[in-house]
Amino acid sequence: MTTNNPQQGEVKENKYPSSEDAVQNGKNDLMALLKNKSFNIDIDAAALEKSIPNTPIPVYEVSFERLLTSESDSLATISEDSRKLNTPLVTENKVIAVITTSKIENGWQLNEITNPSLSNDLNEIRGSLQMNAPISVFEIPNINATLYEAKMDGRAMYFTNYKGQSLRQPVPGDSLMKQLRVDAQIFQRKFGEQLKKGPLVK
Repeated sequence: MTTNNPQQGEVKENKYPSSEDAVQNGKNDLMALLKNKSFNIDIDAAALEKSIPNTPIPVYEVSFERLLTSESDSLATISEDSRKLNTPLVTENKVIAVITTSKIENGWQLNEITNPSLSNDLNEIRGSLQMNAPISVFEIPNINATLYEAKMDGRAMYFTNYKGQSLRQPVPGDSLMKQLRVDAQIFQRKFGEQLKKGPLVK
């Protein structure tokens, strides 16, 4: 759910000194929405109130052009710098909601206060990880793939439901990158001319 929230007839400027401040405000907004019976949001209000922010997860956008030609097995080397964070709100080791913030000039803004599919993904992945294993998210445009990278025994492994893969089964980077590169090249052959005119929508 995005965050244009005109409460009490007034729209507050969406700018905060830190991501943490934006996350706290996002949690407060979400708790207020849960009390409003006009919204049907499947979140346990008591669990949300008890929740605490977990380690923020950086979100990276993969360069589609670099993916087409790069021989790297690392998504980080072909991605733009992260300007977005997904912060899980966690109660008893369960992700209750995810607050998304992004870096703007001289501060941070609040982008999204709940994303049920992202919460479900993280809960599924966390069951396969060692406690507090750092996670990063990589989003690949055009082929619409989302990948979660985690360090396991010093090696980068990826979790994704792309093309029916299981979020509970980590995939090594080398085999995954080969598939992604092939899919990107197929997409480019089919839609490359359209891409020159502007981004395609889903």
